[in-house]
Amino acid sequence: MAIIAILASLLLGAVGRAYQRVRAFAGDNDQAVHVDELRIKFSKFAAENPQFGSVTLDSMLQLCPVSSRCERFLRSKKVAFTPFSSATPDSTVILTVKEGGKLIAEYPKSHLCSAPYYSN
Repeated sequence: MAIIAILASLLLGAVGRAYQRVRAFAGDNDQAVHVDELRIKFSKFAAENPQFGSVTLDSMLQLCPVSSRCERFLRSKKVAFTPFSSATPDSTVILTVKEGGKLIAEYPKSHLCSAPYYSN
């Protein structure tokens, strides 16, 4: 009986570590979902306000409320946000995503401002 308990405790530790790795990987894959959520909301704002002033991450989140998971992603250390305005060239990179110093993705202003949005 003791041997079974010892083996079960060893197995539970390994399963727990594997579960944490899977959760971290799943969170990384949500990047596209979070960027699309922001894209849909901000493109609607940009269409309604073609001459908008300087937008920081904080002001963007006030103008275009997103889910708490999306906000956590945008405020995470792996995401860099560059303030911009309607006068900023469309090719300017606004969002940069890095993981462990490695560039994962870059999103220009045109990506955030020109997406189709869905009205309710």
